[in-house]
Amino acid sequence: MNSHTSSFRRANRGFTLVEMIIASSITIAVFGALVPYMVRALKLFYADQLQLNLNADARNFRNLVFSDALKANMFFLYSDFASRSTGSGASAADAMLTGNGAAGDCLVLISSSPDASNHGFAKASNITVYYRDVTYATGPLHRVSVPIPSSANVYVTANPLNVYQIMNTYVPVSGLATNPTIIQVTNGLVPGTGTAQCLFYGYRNSNVNNASVMIQAQVTEKGNLQTIGNIFNFTVSPRG
Repeated sequence: MNSHTSSFRRANRGFTLVEMIIASSITIAVFGALVPYMVRALKLFYADQLQLNLNADARNFRNLVFSDALKANMFFLYSDFASRSTGSGASAADAMLTGNGAAGDCLVLISSSPDASNHGFAKASNITVYYRDVTYATGPLHRVSVPIPSSANVYVTANPLNVYQIMNTYVPVSGLATNPTIIQVTNGLVPGTGTAQCLFYGYRNSNVNNASVMIQAQVTEKGNLQTIGNIFNFTVSPRG
């Protein structure tokens, strides 16, 4: 009776404290050895996801710009979205960046057609604006495109240039931070004034319609574990 009870107790006894410490130490050592590999695997996984997102953003941006440029007749560059005019009241003037090689952070594309009833002036039908709301620094890239009704009779004039007035009516400064964002983080790589790095660079001669725009930027995707970036550079020309 005593022998059976003693055997039963030995067979059903729990782990001792020493055994628990040894088992825990082994488990911790194994997981400690695996952690660097797990972290590396997670980083590689997130890097792949960020790269896919980055490529998708850049591709979407490129496709949008090419499509908009194909529909546009002319483009205008400004230093930024808000700096569209100089002066005020009767002395206000368009602040478009002129000359070959101008660089800025705001690109305006206008679609128009000659209107025989108004001595051939270009009658605007759509305005599309690309801009970064943090000028000359890292910031989101926005795009806003607004159709202009034919009944509005909006004409693009060269002397004096009135694009800023069209912008004020259809893409007001108040929408600076609320217009749709197409890329979350961009860095301009086009040399601008002083040390400024811009997104857009204009090639043009005296004819606004005969010109092209170079777009050069670094797009960045930020994740929980790392940040990756990629540089893209391409040129578009309005069909006009």
